[in-house]
Amino acid sequence: MILPNFIIVGAPKCGTTAIFNYLKQHPQIYMPSCKEPHFFSFEGENKPHWGIPNIEAYSSLFEGVTDEIAIGEASTWYLYSQTAAERIRYHIPEAKLIAILRNPVERAYSSWAFRVQCGWESITNFERALQAEQSRISDNFEWDFHYLQTGFYYNQVKHYFDLFPRERIKIYLHEDLKADPVGLLQDIFKLLNIDINFVPDVSVKHNITSSPRNNYLNLLLARQSRLKSVVKSIITNNLRQNFVEKLRQYNRVKLFPLSPEIQQRFSQVYKEDILKLENLIERDLSSWL
Repeated sequence: MILPNFIIVGAPKCGTTAIFNYLKQHPQIYMPSCKEPHFFSFEGENKPHWGIPNIEAYSSLFEGVTDEIAIGEASTWYLYSQTAAERIRYHIPEAKLIAILRNPVERAYSSWAFRVQCGWESITNFERALQAEQSRISDNFEWDFHYLQTGFYYNQVKHYFDLFPRERIKIYLHEDLKADPVGLLQDIFKLLNIDINFVPDVSVKHNITSSPRNNYLNLLLARQSRLKSVVKSIITNNLRQNFVEKLRQYNRVKLFPLSPEIQQRFSQVYKEDILKLENLIERDLSSWL
């Protein structure tokens, strides 16, 4: 049974998709085509829409391994999960772990905007979505709706530090990825004991969140059912797909910036957690405040 020897454990909307795709370029790294199997979050649970529930199916993701030295996967909710760290330690006690963190207010905003973009979020006002969060958590909404709660990183990171040697854990910031993506990746190569001189192509940006020009059109495009019924009888499948994609691209604009007032107000919600995290990971996080 083949299992990974390194895992990107999160956090969502912090750059894990970019790192996943850049790491796949290294000839000494094997990563499956399936990003986010979430096995360690939901092992034994019947949540097929979330991930892979059993060890045999999980191991099959790595059947394509040949002579690669580093075998990995990326599942953004392992950091937030209360059970994933223990399960990783049980199945892969020698695992090396990578996390990337982002200003928690910006992360929450990006996560909310992404769900709006995909048509999965019915509350199209960010502040109202945050106000609804606690009631949604009480109603067992999926973790994707835990916009604020996901950003309390201190206990999440400490949990891993308590279970694994710190020399096998790398914590990066979203700012690191933006400032020097190649340097960050080569630091990961060093952790994985592979060729650190390999230079990946980081020109392609991944999983970029945008804002819709028109919320109704965005919802229509996300669901597509009505749109399909209108155009299906008059144009071919390929033309229909091109038409829908052009509409989707037209309706996407650069993500509207978060207002400084909202940024400052919700930064105070995280202040104590940020200061504790700052000491834990030994990084200056004053810009987050």
